[in-house]
Amino acid sequence: MILPFSIKANEINITIVPQKYTYEPGTNTTIPIILINKENHKVTYELTTYSQSNKILLLNAKKIIEIQPQQKENILLPISITKDCNYGEHIITLKIVDNKSTSYQLFDLKINVTKNEQFTLNTLNSVDYVKAGDTINSDFTIKNTGNTKQTIIVKSNHGTILGNNTVNLKPQEEKIVRVYKITNPKEAKENNQLLDVTINGRNTENKLSAFTNTKIIPINPQTMDAYKRLPIQLSLNYINMRQQNKSQHGFQGELYLNTSLNKRNNDLLEMKIISKNPIEQYYYTKYDEYYATYSNKDIYIHIGDKVYSSSYLTEYARYGKGVEVQYKIGKFGLSGFYNKPRFFKNIEDEFNIKSNYAINKSNTLSIGYLQKRQTKNSSTHLPYVIYTTNIIKHTAIEFEYAYSKHSKLDGSAYRIDLNTKLKKFNGRINYSYSSPNFRGYFANTTNINSALNYTISSKINAFLTHSQNEKNRQRDTLFFEAPLFKQTQFGIDYNYAKKGKITLFNGYMKNEDRLTKSLFKYEELFTKININQQLGPIQLDINNHFGYTKNNLSNKKGKSSIQQVSLSIYKYNANLMIYGSMYNTSRYDYSNQKNFYYGGRLNKIFSKSTMANIFYQSNYIPEEYYADRNQFEGSVIQNIGNNHALELSGRYLIQRGEIGDKDLIVSLKYKALLNVPIKKIITYTSLTGHISDNSKGLKGIRVQLGNNYAITDKDGNYTFKNIVPGDYYLDIDRSTLSIDAISRISLPKAITIVGENLNQQNFEITKAAVIKGNIKYNDYLNPNSLSTDLETILSTNIIIEATDGNKTLRRIARINTSFDFTYLQPGSWKIKIYANSLNKNLKIATDTFEFMLVPSELKQIQIEIKANQKEIFYQQEPINVGYIGAK
Repeated sequence: MILPFSIKANEINITIVPQKYTYEPGTNTTIPIILINKENHKVTYELTTYSQSNKILLLNAKKIIEIQPQQKENILLPISITKDCNYGEHIITLKIVDNKSTSYQLFDLKINVTKNEQFTLNTLNSVDYVKAGDTINSDFTIKNTGNTKQTIIVKSNHGTILGNNTVNLKPQEEKIVRVYKITNPKEAKENNQLLDVTINGRNTENKLSAFTNTKIIPINPQTMDAYKRLPIQLSLNYINMRQQNKSQHGFQGELYLNTSLNKRNNDLLEMKIISKNPIEQYYYTKYDEYYATYSNKDIYIHIGDKVYSSSYLTEYARYGKGVEVQYKIGKFGLSGFYNKPRFFKNIEDEFNIKSNYAINKSNTLSIGYLQKRQTKNSSTHLPYVIYTTNIIKHTAIEFEYAYSKHSKLDGSAYRIDLNTKLKKFNGRINYSYSSPNFRGYFANTTNINSALNYTISSKINAFLTHSQNEKNRQRDTLFFEAPLFKQTQFGIDYNYAKKGKITLFNGYMKNEDRLTKSLFKYEELFTKININQQLGPIQLDINNHFGYTKNNLSNKKGKSSIQQVSLSIYKYNANLMIYGSMYNTSRYDYSNQKNFYYGGRLNKIFSKSTMANIFYQSNYIPEEYYADRNQFEGSVIQNIGNNHALELSGRYLIQRGEIGDKDLIVSLKYKALLNVPIKKIITYTSLTGHISDNSKGLKGIRVQLGNNYAITDKDGNYTFKNIVPGDYYLDIDRSTLSIDAISRISLPKAITIVGENLNQQNFEITKAAVIKGNIKYNDYLNPNSLSTDLETILSTNIIIEATDGNKTLRRIARINTSFDFTYLQPGSWKIKIYANSLNKNLKIATDTFEFMLVPSELKQIQIEIKANQKEIFYQQEPINVGYIGAK
């Protein structure tokens, strides 16, 4: 209802209630009109309505109304607002004429139509499969279902948009967008390719997506291996080391296997055998190692060398030879190991057993027992418990408690790990304590590490960190202990650009070496300013450190400063990094001791088969004494085919624990991948077939199966031999057929070749048929035709679909144009016409055609568009209509 009003009889005195209503486009509604006759005689009015817009249709523009004395008449004025009606204010003019006096009055009724910026996206055409190397084409229709002109942005993540990626659409206009993708002609395996379209309005947040899926059938299928093979990797390394005028050299071999025992890749087997190291043990050569591991989703079994671990407090990392088994069933898990440490003489062997129980998704409980046997008559017993919970939202907490008993000495230890992640804050805190008599991995140690971060804004982060290493941990002798280190720092990160950041922080640090003759022992208050900036392919890092140092060896205090600059660039398959550091510190023997360190690294990929790298650093700071330090390093790797490689490398280095003595080591390694056959899994088979025309065999037809070809004999028979079972496509070389010949089955055809069975594909050749048609609309020649403008009607897209049950083809044509379907297989065809964008006042006279096509037939059809016949029914009985001002 829009505007109720009343009219006084004879005087034609009309009172209009001042109301305004808003409607959406595409609405059908009525305007109630109340006419009141207060005279003592009957009156007759002629009611006529006019619309100033052809988008607002008046379904009954004129009516004669008679009103009895002292009575009222309720009239409903039906209107129809088209979907493409322009948004904004529209006027309907109402003319009321007194038939007796011929006097009349005019009134304008205001209707507000809202803006509609909706659109639709539908798949129009797609193909089920294509040959590798062909182009996949998928058509999508975009329709502006709103009432305002829209600009639609079109994107595709898996294909390419043909033409412009923006589409301008008038209200109710529809356009076709094509997405294509050129497939790889070298595709070796059958796979599915996805094509997608995503659209969104430039001025709206509406977003729609549509997808098509096409199977790619290779023309050169990958040759399947007839055997199940084990990918065993063998290597032989010649090593030569010169150390303090002594020379050591020899060969070291390695065998490595990592494979799955089934097709689902969930039964995994890994095995490694490394022979004895021919030179003195050091970081860059491998010590002898032997192990085998089997695992699936429920069980894990390891035999041989590895790093064994029971828990953080009891035995965090102990390398040795042993056996470990883990088993999981539902919420319960059980594990255990036996280990003989290789690089820790204080432990003869150790045994561990642990059970895990997942109480629920948020809580897990683990209980374990570890026994360390120092000698045959001396052991340490360590029961422990670990509890993990996520009961606090966004926060994970882990607690461990361990107890040790050795002879008459008892000890204990515990730790707490807390991790939280909120929208703006995230942090981690770890605290551990072990008593003086605790005989686990740590003893007589209190340790805390933390990292807290708070996001102030999208560009600024504040942070606070504290880190320190443990004093008394029972580490393997294979490694040197790092210096005792403690540091607390706080500051902010400011991302001043998309690829630029500056970090400002202050802090305190304490550093002390663990050598018999100390090199350093100092405390320092410091301020740091770091700048990281990426400029195209160049990464620039500038670090400045300013500190006030207390040297506890010399009992002197002084200033310390460090300036570091590094520059890296990746270009032309090469990564170059150069750096330099200036130290002016009071940390070591003298105050204001100056040192300059510089170096660089270059990694270069020359081809898929050849790569090299080179590294140089002038010297190292004393704090790095515990690690092996390269002063020069270089290597060249040359792949020979797919299964062989040579690597030449050399290093000039300072070994861990050494201060000034340098060693030279050179190695030449050969690697080979041996795919050892263990079981035959494929049996070759064959494919036969017959090609005929009216039961007569056709000679000389070229048939293609993947990358295999065959020619039919005089009887139309063909044969493919020694075919590996699998998926293929079968096709005919059309140049060996006549121009109008067509197979009765769709080609290319995807087929599956099975082993040790009869594989046969017969098909018949016939003459192609054609369907032609046109779309006619003639009612616009009739002066009583619709008020909708002719241009809009003739620009409507009509979708014509043809299907024979196996194949579906579609065409799009406009009204008063023609269309065709060519090169069709004879048989039963069905034509279906879709006109989703057709004006609702029009209809398709016949929207379905079914017929039987015979070879060489040309079938003509005509699609007629007509106007709908409308019937309007009026309510004759009075109805009560409320309006403002009624009494």
